[in-house]
Amino acid sequence: MSRLRYLFVFLLGVLVGAASLVPLVGGRVEELEVERRRLQLDLDKAQRDLKQLQNAKQSWTNPVVRSVEWEWANVDERGLQFKLEERLKPLVQGLVGREVRGLDPVLILGLLRDRTWKIGEKEYRPELKAAVIGEEIYLLLEVRASPARGPAQAD
Repeated sequence: MSRLRYLFVFLLGVLVGAASLVPLVGGRVEELEVERRRLQLDLDKAQRDLKQLQNAKQSWTNPVVRSVEWEWANVDERGLQFKLEERLKPLVQGLVGREVRGLDPVLILGLLRDRTWKIGEKEYRPELKAAVIGEEIYLLLEVRASPARGPAQAD
């Protein structure tokens, strides 16, 4: 009977040991379950963000110029602005619809280089002061006025 007794004592020890570990390990198991749930939520969010970025990348692969905006830094007279813009529009309208990556910044810088527009009794020389190139191109322009010198010069 001694073997049966040893087996009984062994099983009793296993049961007592397992029962005493539950309070010790139970709190840690609960913490780990909460951490697992939090990590699962983080993973789900990261996967959603990745899908959004992949979709956005597809639409950004070949962005094109949608518009060209400009501002005259030193022209306050509305009538003069209108006449200057009449001459500027044909120069920049060819940029709309072109791929942004394919735009040559030198081309944009050279749009107004050596241009003189005769409006009324004065000649105006437009100068590009700043440009932001993207899906929307923004040009900051200044114009220098001088008295007209003879027949009108076209662009």
